[in-house]
Amino acid sequence: MFRCLNLLLLFCLVYLSENTDIPVTGIKGGNITLTCEIEDREIVHIDLISESKDIDVCQTKRCSGRVYKKEICDVVIKELSFSDAGKYILRVHYNNDQTNVAQQKERMYRLHITDEISVKIGKSLKLGVLLSNADKVERNSSEGWREVWKRGHGVWSDRLTDADGTLTIKQFTVNDAGTYRALDSEAEILITVTVTESEDKLDSTDKGKTNDTKHSNCTDLRLGVIGIIFYDQLTFKEHIAKTARSCRFALHNIRKIRPFLTQHAAQLLVQALVVSRLDYCNALLAGLPSNTIKPLQMIQNAAARLIFNEPKRAHVTHLFISLHWLPVAARIKFKTLMLA
Repeated sequence: MFRCLNLLLLFCLVYLSENTDIPVTGIKGGNITLTCEIEDREIVHIDLISESKDIDVCQTKRCSGRVYKKEICDVVIKELSFSDAGKYILRVHYNNDQTNVAQQKERMYRLHITDEISVKIGKSLKLGVLLSNADKVERNSSEGWREVWKRGHGVWSDRLTDADGTLTIKQFTVNDAGTYRALDSEAEILITVTVTESEDKLDSTDKGKTNDTKHSNCTDLRLGVIGIIFYDQLTFKEHIAKTARSCRFALHNIRKIRPFLTQHAAQLLVQALVVSRLDYCNALLAGLPSNTIKPLQMIQNAAARLIFNEPKRAHVTHLFISLHWLPVAARIKFKTLMLA
């Protein structure tokens, strides 16, 4: 009885090991190789099957297609695009050396495509990540991964649109920078895109203008003593974005060591490294609309949840009461009244 159970367990382990997806990561525009790991065999034919179709594999010495055989039975996919992401089955037909009988071996792969994009502020950003096998798209924020698109629902913000397999940010801002990923219905990552702000902030229409004309549209005055960035519209968006970035970095580092901290120690670290930055010169933000200071409020919410080890979507009102914290807008008003 026990011997039969052991044999059954061994069979299951062998079956699962042979049918487990092998993760492979490639860069958009680059090449990847799917290895077959069959040696000293007479290869008859190679099939490559994706989730949606059979792929023609060039198996001659002179190949001009994107998918071709390399060495004994490895398969190369070159000039990768987002549409290549997903699951593949590599099926190799070969002759057994002893019996001369045709046999086949299968290996399953999960291809993950990565890319990096740099975007100018104010421009639209198009991400071709809405594949037929994509179930949702998430963005990494200060509160962790947040869903921005879901199949059957669509986008979660009026700043986004989805059409023809493309997720579009209508007008890119600093707060849109970060990492986006598309996942399938099994929560496996298909695509990862890192989006950064372009250093070149001038449009091509500005090339013929003089330096005086360029600076008349946007004045960038940096006061090295207090570290505040002023613009001629006094919106302080760049200053708020810079503060939010530094706070997110501090929260990320604290989160790594949070399991080793007491609640009191975590609170001291958060107040010293995060809340102090939120309060620094915040009286200058008085009168700004709530959507402008929203990034700072999201940072404060994430900080409170981190102190109490709460999940990213937990309500923060009772946490603020326990910490004796005022929301960001109220802190700004309080600072203004203190200085008046």
